[in-house]
Amino acid sequence: MNNLSLSEAEKLDLNSFFIETIQSDDFLGHEVQDDKESSELYWAGSEVGDRMFDLCIDYNDHKMTCVVYECDPYEDDDGSENWTTNISKSFVLHKALDAFQLAELQGMADE
Repeated sequence: MNNLSLSEAEKLDLNSFFIETIQSDDFLGHEVQDDKESSELYWAGSEVGDRMFDLCIDYNDHKMTCVVYECDPYEDDDGSENWTTNISKSFVLHKALDAFQLAELQGMADE
């Protein structure tokens, strides 16, 4: 995979979106299996400026990784605009976060 080019501002915005996502009730209530063969991925989309991104969050072996993909626009059969994930380029936003790092990001760590 090629590296996805992101500005520093886009990285900051995507990181903020990632943190909001992992703090959300939807994410916290999502069933994630800790088994690579049947692991469930959590996907979330975010528009930054005029670009659309999909964040793929994978929790495996007690570690969390978040990979960012850019989305390409396309037109549905009914003429409405939509997005499709382009997996040819990616950016690893977070890699192998352990439970303590994750709790800190989620604001649940003890002071």
